[in-house]
Amino acid sequence: ALAVLEQGLADKNEAVRLASVAALGRIAVASSVRALARQLGAADSRLARAAIDALAAIDDLRAITALLDALGSEALRADASEALVTRAIEDGSRVVTALVEALSGSRDAPTTDALAAVLTRIADVVPADGATATLVERVSAGDASDAVVMALGATGSEEAVVPLLERLGQSDGHAFDVVLDALDRHFDRSPPDGRAADPLLDALAKAAPERQARLVALLGRVGAPRALP
Repeated sequence: ALAVLEQGLADKNEAVRLASVAALGRIAVASSVRALARQLGAADSRLARAAIDALAAIDDLRAITALLDALGSEALRADASEALVTRAIEDGSRVVTALVEALSGSRDAPTTDALAAVLTRIADVVPADGATATLVERVSAGDASDAVVMALGATGSEEAVVPLLERLGQSDGHAFDVVLDALDRHFDRSPPDGRAADPLLDALAKAAPERQARLVALLGRVGAPRALP
């Protein structure tokens, strides 16, 4: 059926095009990835989104790569993100590896944020600590977005703590709150880490009242005796 369905992708009738994409997604074989990936650039946005759904069903690295490419399109970004999360449930380690590779080479801010947001979401499904080095590099550079900071926290990696704490000391306002969120996420996935006590105590001494309760809660999670006084 593949040859007939791929021919259907070019049919003049929209319903035939959409049905062909849906059928290829149900068959879900790697040999149809190239034909489906071509539909991501279609002028028909319904066809492009249907192709994303079909690619998400295919267990092949090329399908993951096509979905990552779709993150570069503002119109397809949300659908591609959802598809990658779906794919991660079936093939988490390969999706993480592909995300890290894409993140390392990404220079487009919206695409970088989308990659980081997907990493954050799938961290509850599959370990994302393989992304730590790349995320640490971006956060340590000082210009990391909120999405990248959150993704670093979501890894739960020991190597994430120091860069997050350093950023906490350099931040205020909204950026400060984002780091607190990232630290919360980190401690959801990792054991207490006494290295966080002194930076959190320093931040507590300077923090506005509305942020003190969150810092105290984090100190409780760290469990360092020197925070007792």
